[in-house]
Amino acid sequence: MKHANMNWNDANKVATYRESIPLKIPAYHTLHTMMSSFLTAGIHEKEPGILIVGGGGGKELDVLAKRHSHWHYTIVDPSNRMLELAARVKEQLPFPHSVTLCHGDLSTVPYERLYSAITCLLVAHFIENEKKPAFLQDMYRRLKPGGMLVITTMNDLENHPSRLVYENAWQDFIELKGCCSGQWNTFKSSFGKTTHLMASDTFEQLLTTTGFQPPTRFFSSFLIDGWIAFKEA
Repeated sequence: MKHANMNWNDANKVATYRESIPLKIPAYHTLHTMMSSFLTAGIHEKEPGILIVGGGGGKELDVLAKRHSHWHYTIVDPSNRMLELAARVKEQLPFPHSVTLCHGDLSTVPYERLYSAITCLLVAHFIENEKKPAFLQDMYRRLKPGGMLVITTMNDLENHPSRLVYENAWQDFIELKGCCSGQWNTFKSSFGKTTHLMASDTFEQLLTTTGFQPPTRFFSSFLIDGWIAFKEA
């Protein structure tokens, strides 16, 4: 996951990213295991191509490659520093030639190659709400017919009476994990600036409007929700 207000070119912060992010995101490791299980269950090709959007930290590659050494992985991330983390994971694999690292946003990934599955974990909330339809469309166009999208994002409870409880509970969680309250306050101050929240039902509707079959929610953790959605075969 990309963490709000983090400088993605700060070598010191990026260096501690993989250790710090599970302290801030409940069920972080479980989320990635579930992603791996969905791809394992839903992909039946011998050598499928997997596009990992915002995967510069290397977590998705690490989890998937341990199970599927014959798959082909493309990782796209706008941060060179983060891609260095993925490169370290790649170097430890017995098949580094099966991993392609792309610096930039989705536009750097050619449309000519279609993917069996795309993962986009904890990235979409950094896309401005008015740009989310185009972002989802870019992923949809890069999927093969019948391809699977696994996506998680932070969502907004808007004026729901439980919103404050959710936020306070999340703050309590990260403080229990050893993070200071100032880190939560910095994170919360990013809402509407670098973190762009959208109601979950609105996000689901965007997935359907993009062309995906009706999505299924598989994950929920405080303000984070996750879905799987398929492109029509």
